Amino acid sequence: AWESAVDMYPKLSYKVVRFCGDLYYEKMSKAEAKSKIFVKLPAGKKVENQRDIDCFMRDNLNVKLPMDGPLIRQYVQEYNPTDQAHLPADQRNGGIVITKYHHGLCDGVSFVCMVLALGKEYSRDFFIKSKDARWYEELFVKLTWLIHLPKLLLTTVFAPTDDNFITRRKDQMNGELSIRTSKSFDLRQLKALSKNIEVSINDIVTAAITTAFQQIFKEAGDPAKEINLVLPASVRFKFYPTRESLKLENKFAAMALRLPLTESMEAAYPKIQKVTAAIRGGLPYLYASYSVAHWFNKLMPNCFMTKFVDDLTEKFTVSFSNTPGPIKPFVFDVKP
Repeated sequence: AWESAVDMYPKLSYKVVRFCGDLYYEKMSKAEAKSKIFVKLPAGKKVENQRDIDCFMRDNLNVKLPMDGPLIRQYVQEYNPTDQAHLPADQRNGGIVITKYHHGLCDGVSFVCMVLALGKEYSRDFFIKSKDARWYEELFVKLTWLIHLPKLLLTTVFAPTDDNFITRRKDQMNGELSIRTSKSFDLRQLKALSKNIEVSINDIVTAAITTAFQQIFKEAGDPAKEINLVLPASVRFKFYPTRESLKLENKFAAMALRLPLTESMEAAYPKIQKVTAAIRGGLPYLYASYSVAHWFNKLMPNCFMTKFVDDLTEKFTVSFSNTPGPIKPFVFDVKP
């Protein structure tokens, strides 16, 4: 299935080259692209359980993706997990593919939809229910995004810089990334909780973040009451209706939020709902953010944009991102 993706989506056959300080795509042959994308794990690095997977991803995360091929790698091996003995034999994993790709290739929505497109069935029913924007709603957003430019500047370029124990120590951070996975949880239980306490799933997740950060700040003896958070969100107006319509693209923008820190989940909801209300009605703001970033990247040198982004991120304590996951398993034709 994955090899067919190179044939279906031309962007998987491009590598990145430098020219005059900027980055450009250069086409490769499909055979060469496939030889770069698919990597078999050596015997000494094979994973046998979830802990091994965490460690492999943690270590690999800090290795820069080489630009001599497509900005994606698929690490493949036979997988006989040592931590699934409690499962029936037909439910145990028999193989594993660990994917690493650069955001320059595409965003999470494109990537997850591409994985779905390689399966037996392609349908939006695999995801949480959503609806497409109507044509006049899309037109309105595209025509009025300039109105939101002042708000965008106030919440980013002219926003106050966070002053807390995390931001004060940024120059001491080594840049090493870490990773931790959790056990799977039943989305139905989260939806039931959301309905029972009359808050959205977004409210629950955001409240969990603010409560956790409050505990971290309290343990560090920091009296901060609010933090700046940046949240990436999709600016698509509709779901890719067919496999053929799918594009590997970056159609997202950053939304800057001022997040109150709270002692408990119960205390968080009334405050958080004001924040998440801005997210729900934030498509025009997001489109303004996307348009500015898009045209600045088109017209300005890469070195200028890198410096601008570096300076802007100093204002924020944390960024929070998520990739849209399926609510039921994807099914693939697996050939022996």
